[in-house]
Parts: sequence; structure tokens; C-alpha cells
Amino acid sequence: MAVAGDYAGAASMLERALPVLRGQQSETESRVCGNLGSIYASVGRRFEGILLWRRGLNIADALDLRLLGVRHCANLCGGYAALELWEVLRAQWQQSEERIEALPEEERAGARDLFLWPRVYLALQDGDAVLARELSRAFHAAYGERRDPTSRALAAVMRADIMAAHGEPDRALEILAAAEVIQDLPLLDRIYVACQTVEHLKDADRLADARARARQVLAWLDDPSAELEPGDLGIHLALDLGRLLAGDPAQAEAAQRAFDLAAESVLARIASLDEAARRMPELCELPPGDFAWIADLRVLYQRHQADLVESVTRLLGDPQNAPELFLGSDDPADAYLRICAWCSRVGTRNGRWLPLAHYLPTSRAAPVSHGICRECRHAAMGPATTS
Repeated sequence: MAVAGDYAGAASMLERALPVLRGQQSETESRVCGNLGSIYASVGRRFEGILLWRRGLNIADALDLRLLGVRHCANLCGGYAALELWEVLRAQWQQSEERIEALPEEERAGARDLFLWPRVYLALQDGDAVLARELSRAFHAAYGERRDPTSRALAAVMRADIMAAHGEPDRALEILAAAEVIQDLPLLDRIYVACQTVEHLKDADRLADARARARQVLAWLDDPSAELEPGDLGIHLALDLGRLLAGDPAQAEAAQRAFDLAAESVLARIASLDEAARRMPELCELPPGDFAWIADLRVLYQRHQADLVESVTRLLGDPQNAPELFLGSDDPADAYLRICAWCSRVGTRNGRWLPLAHYLPTSRAAPVSHGICRECRHAAMGPATTS
């Protein structure tokens, strides 16, 4: 994904500068890593952003630039929160607390403010609504109310989560309803708010309303005029929609569509991760620990894939009634990846089936369709029926 718009010129300049600075272990190199990482993260290249921030942090530590190191840590916490890597975020925040305590006293308060937003998410993950509200107020006191549509919507989601955690689900739903109609709110942000509405309806045991809202989200995603890419919804949001819809047999088709979207998100993450692993050595040195981190993330996403296939298998039920997947289409518009939910293999355009764990996605925009391959259907039917 190329950097476009207002950031393109700055990114190009930093991309030219970084190889020149490579290996100097200088403050300038550390700052360039931080700035370029922020640009990459802002255009969706989050893994590359994280790797650059990690590199900048290593240099800052080597030079004992403590405040700069804390700034890199704050960026890392934000990046991990955006990717919903909660345990990684928790560990990074604990390490960052120690770093903040090592700063001069006059720098500590400002340094803590850098971590307020990701800490709100951690508090909500821990179910600590009181702390989440305190941190949210501190964030707005430190940085003011941002008035752009996306920031207003995210702030509304945060307030709704806090209200729900305080036992006020109706108030939470009112806040989200107002957020969905914010003027000029991008569609993907509107979809995110709608997914939060689904979660709050589900928590309030309003399952019929939650499923109706989930179908609306799927309709938005499937609208060609929306110009959304496969994987845009996110792994956990798509999974949650699929599991909710799978609870109603009448919604099986919609549930499968949600699981397909979740699989697209997993493959998009793996493609982005692989792209970062290929591109980053051209810009800066990566220590062995970063390659190990990439490998660990790949394993995590492969576990997501396995869970998804299991969910689809349960949903489809009888293999004799599952939709059969055919390979070898000559239609260039037929770009679907076909995944067999029984043998966990991916069908390729040349008619081969590969184990899902061995498949290397070459594109972040690959729509997915689950079903059953011919071999698995024949095996399920038995030799007598097959003959």
C-alpha cells in the first residue's frame, strides 16, 4: 500500500533518509524511525509502523535518550491497541511505567499523558469502568476535544462502553445512535460504531435487535458502492457478528458471510505482516527479536484461522449439504479464495489445494468463500454412495 495524500511527500523524504542513516545509531535515525512509523500507521501499514518504532526505541535506549524512548513506547502502545493485541499492549505499558519513573520528575506527568488513550482500552478490557472514565477525562483535559468526525465517533464509543460498564445500557445505546449519524463520518467508522451497537444490544439480551443490526452491517459491507476492501471489518468484529448470527438457524447464510469476512481479515493481517517483513530490511536493520515477534504474530493469526474453520464447520453441519467449492475458474473477476471447512485447505486458481497454514496470501484484498472440497464431500458420502 503506497502512502498517498498529504503524507506522501514527507514519507518519501524519510524513506530516502533512513537508509543513509542506517547503522549510525544516532538520535536523528531514532526520530526518523518514529516519524515514518507514525505515517505508515496512519495509512494502515501498522506492522511496518510498529517495527520502525521498535527500531527507534532500540536506538534511543542505546543512546540513553529516555524521553524519546518513552515516546516510542507510547506509539507502540497505540499500535498494539489498534491491532487488538491486548496482552502485548499490557506488557508494553508495564515496561513503559518503569521507563516513566526513570525520567526527571518534571517530565513524568507529560509522559504519562502520552499513554492515556491506550490505557482507557486496557481498563475497559479489565472491566474497570471507573478507571476508564478517569483516564478518558484526563485525556480530554490534556489534549482537548477533537472535533473531526472520526475522533467524535471514537469518543462516543468510549463513553458508551463506560456507561454500559456502569450499568446504564440504554444510555450507551443512545450515545451510539447519535454517533452513527455524525455528519461526514466515513462509512468504515459508521460500521465500527454499528458493530459496537450490536455488542451492546447483545449484552442487553436484545438478540433479535442485535441480529437485525448485524445484517445491516453485512449489507453495508457487501454494497459495491462502498468501495471497502476485504479485511476492512477486522477479525474480532467479524467473528462476533458470525457467532451472534449462528445462534439463529434462520441466519445461517448471514453467519457464514460474517465468518468469510473474518477469514478475509485474518489473511489481510498475514499479508500485511509478510509485506512488513519483506520491506523493512530495506529501510533499517531489524534485530532477531523483531523477526521472532513477526513469527509469533503469524502463529497467532494461524490460530485465528483454525478457530474460524471450526466455527464454519459447526455452522454448515452436514457435509453432504455444504456448498461444494469448484476451482480453476478462468474468469479474472473470480478472485475468491475457497477454503474447505473440513480439511482446512485453500483452493488455488490452478486447481490445487494447499494446507491453510502453508498458504501465503499475496494480496490484502482477497475475498473468501467457505465450503467443502470435492474430496471431503466424497469421503463424507462414503464409497458406496460415491460410486
